[in-house]
Amino acid sequence: MAELDSFFRAARTSAPVPSADLTARILADAAAAQPRARTQEATARRAWGKRWRGLRRLYLPALGGPGVIAGLAGAIVAGAWIGFLQPAPLASLASRVTGQTAMLEQIDLIPTLDSYLTTDTGE
Repeated sequence: MAELDSFFRAARTSAPVPSADLTARILADAAAAQPRARTQEATARRAWGKRWRGLRRLYLPALGGPGVIAGLAGAIVAGAWIGFLQPAPLASLASRVTGQTAMLEQIDLIPTLDSYLTTDTGE
């Protein structure tokens, strides 16, 4: 053990000094590895992302979680699809259930005043 102590003592007294070229290369590598300054656009995008995450954390649990939101979105899409495209089997089923035979094109949803003004009151 005494033999090793003398070697360790000698190593502690004569520490090697790196050359100027090695130091310059190390500093150049360190400068290349440092992160670049962010642009204003990236900072604004990040701020919007933080705001969106905050809203998501606030309102998503109040509505029931992501599963409920997915179901709600699916119901909205299906309702819009059925409402706008109105498949023929669905129209015949609706006429059987409600007992109405008039098609939507035949119904006057916004009547004009002419029909009220021209009616004969019998006087």
